[in-house]
Amino acid sequence: MPERPIESDAAGAIILERLAAIEQTEAVRILYACESGSRA
Repeated sequence: MPERPIESDAAGAIILERLAAIEQTEAVRILYACESGSRA
C-alpha cells in the first residue's frame, strides 16, 4: 500500500498512528483523510 502524503511533523505522526488504530479496531480501510479548518 502506498504511503499517504502528510506533513512530516509530530502531529502528522500522531494522526497517522490514530488512523492506523481506527483501521484495525473497526476493520475498515481509510482511503482519504483531510484536515478541515483554520490554523490561524
